[in-house]
Amino acid sequence: ASVLLMSRISPFPAIRYAPGTDLQQVIAPPYDVLSAADVAELASRDEHNIVRVDVPTGGDDRYQVAAATLTDWLHAGVLVRDSQPSLTIYRMTFTDATGTGRTIVGVLCGLEVVDLDAGSVLPHERTTPKAVTDRLDLTRATAMNLSPVWGLSLASGLTEALAPPGEFVGSMTADGVEHVVERVTDEARIASITAILAADDVLIADGHHRYAISRTYRDEVRAATGRTDTDAEFTLTFINELVADQLSIEAIHRTYTNICVEELRAVLAGSFDLEPVSYTHLK
Repeated sequence: ASVLLMSRISPFPAIRYAPGTDLQQVIAPPYDVLSAADVAELASRDEHNIVRVDVPTGGDDRYQVAAATLTDWLHAGVLVRDSQPSLTIYRMTFTDATGTGRTIVGVLCGLEVVDLDAGSVLPHERTTPKAVTDRLDLTRATAMNLSPVWGLSLASGLTEALAPPGEFVGSMTADGVEHVVERVTDEARIASITAILAADDVLIADGHHRYAISRTYRDEVRAATGRTDTDAEFTLTFINELVADQLSIEAIHRTYTNICVEELRAVLAGSFDLEPVSYTHLK
């Protein structure tokens, strides 16, 4: 007999910026798209910008400094922990490349950390040691998930279940995208949403390094505590439904310098089949 494993989903007491915070000044894009100049600019916006914790700079003690900063912000009330477990609805509204208005909606929750190839949480790419080490050191120091994995749910009905608004938490606009965050604490609604998510697999769309370090961190906590029921069994994940109107895929353009066309073709030929294409076929 075969056993069908489904995704385990959990609400949790989230840590958020205090009500009234100007989110425009304290948010930041994911760590892996930021240059050193980006980090410096974001940090200069506000003394409480999240890059000061999520992308720590400095010497060998930078992760410990980030953890101390996070603790200071909690004690000072800059950050506030929810008084009860919650889910967070996250909406992104924008105009796509075709000129169509779109809203992508998903939920931030705890997603079970499972072993590689165990099923229920499906990766689609490999990870590199350098990025894994950085995120693991930061997670060890802070004992927190500071940025989410992005997962796509293969279960149906999630978008519809997230349509009614939750408790408004905050909003801001960046690069033409309006971001709106809403909290859900009603136990019946939490149960309904988590039941949908638990009905099928979650495909990791982005954040493979984050998920990989969550597995290592979980194993370290298990070894240290002898327990398999700690918070380390789950990792922060944004999940939306894998349906056409909840996806927006656009081209990524790469520019290569200091290489001639012949050299570039030779390099690419090792991994790709190169075919000539006339401009008339592209129109």
